[in-house]
Amino acid sequence: MYFILAHTEDLIMDQMLLPRMILLLALIIIAVSIRVGLRQADRTLKMYERVENMTAQIEASRDYTHSLLNSQDQLKAFYDSRKAYLDKLEGLISSHQPQEALQFIKEIGTQLDQTKRKQYCQNPLVNAALSTYLAKAEALHIPITVKAVIPKENAALSSDLAIVLSNLIENAIHASEKQPDSHRALSLLTLCQGDVLNILVKNRFDGTVTFDEDGLPTTQAKGHGIGMKSLGHFRDTYDASVLCTCEDGWFSTYIRVPWGGAA
Repeated sequence: MYFILAHTEDLIMDQMLLPRMILLLALIIIAVSIRVGLRQADRTLKMYERVENMTAQIEASRDYTHSLLNSQDQLKAFYDSRKAYLDKLEGLISSHQPQEALQFIKEIGTQLDQTKRKQYCQNPLVNAALSTYLAKAEALHIPITVKAVIPKENAALSSDLAIVLSNLIENAIHASEKQPDSHRALSLLTLCQGDVLNILVKNRFDGTVTFDEDGLPTTQAKGHGIGMKSLGHFRDTYDASVLCTCEDGWFSTYIRVPWGGAA
């Protein structure tokens, strides 16, 4: 068009050169603004994810602390009643009631068991998260299988791993609630091989799952999907391998992460 107009008597192209340069500058400014906006949106999203993760971790720590305080109160109440228990037990034995005495001992043992907090692994941060979220699964009568071997070392990774496992277990609980009572199950298995930690989280699920280009599940439900974004960030940060599958009525998430110094 420039060459055509350049050979006309009225050089319209030359007259429009300045406006077109201004338009080009405006387009460049708009493109830069869009790019900056996208970066800001990405930073805002990551900040939101961090806030959500920190909130979840704080809530897990609060619930775990609350359970410890309840356990302490139960143990104190048992300690205050120890003399009454011993007197009753002595009375049953003295009156030759061995069956009643054995039954009373079992009742005392049951009360003591209620004061114990479950120890799933040696890592305190991860154990606090597991205790909180697996307790929720038990409260919903979801059968759980747990075998967690997670060392104490690597504090920074432990904190992020606690968040990831909390999200995965919470997702598994939500998925299990959609299943019939007889069809619910949740499993957590971990294994250390040298300096690599292997993690497998499974739950029963009969629906269909859509995966993104990175192999992580996607969802359009409002308020969901943060957990998988957290898992993706964990994978990228610690050079971990993540594999999610949905086969034969089971949804599984397998994580393989270098631990460093684990034994």
